[in-house]
Amino acid sequence: DHLDDADLLLGGMYLSYGHHLEAAEIFERLLAGNVSSEVRDRTWFFLAKIWYQRGYLDRARDALAFIEGKLPENIEREALMLDAQILIDAGEYDAAIQRLQDWKGRTEWARYAKFNIGVALVRSGRIEEAAALLDELGGMDPFNQELTALRDKANVALGYALLQARSPTRRCSVSVGRTRKWITTVAPWFPGWSCAAATCWIRPYRNRCLQFRTRWQSSIRSARRRIIT
Repeated sequence: DHLDDADLLLGGMYLSYGHHLEAAEIFERLLAGNVSSEVRDRTWFFLAKIWYQRGYLDRARDALAFIEGKLPENIEREALMLDAQILIDAGEYDAAIQRLQDWKGRTEWARYAKFNIGVALVRSGRIEEAAALLDELGGMDPFNQELTALRDKANVALGYALLQARSPTRRCSVSVGRTRKWITTVAPWFPGWSCAAATCWIRPYRNRCLQFRTRWQSSIRSARRRIIT
């Protein structure tokens, strides 16, 4: 039904602008009506996004479970990624990694999957594995704004992960050599970290530090520009 599709589109637009209540009202009205299975499945997907964005992980997972058929390809990929993000936020890191490992190639979706694997590895304490993935993403040459943003997020996540690994309240799970290469350039960006302690290692690794500092500063400037605009 064209009217149902129009309502679904309107609800999606509300959701994209952060108007969750208005979007939820439209989606719940669609689910209460006599709509096609295709519209119903897409409606459950959008409701899952609303619940996830509002922090209701169980409700988001339940909404995804109500999807019975095959979604359109672009939505299907997003639904798989959403499912993995729910698992990560729920602390089910191994399940999330397993779900994301099937994404191959150099497509945007594959890179988003790799980033989320890196996040899951960081949160599960596997810093060395995460660093390899995030370092690769942080050094990529993006061909659109979405990948530029992803590259910047990877650099920020990598810096934060390695700082976390050097925290005195947490056991360091990365090699001292690798940590020295990164900690000197990342620590000054995070409040509460000692710049003096961070820069004490800068001379032995000066070239590598300067290389990452350039990449890091570029990512920060790029992120700030997107926020301002």
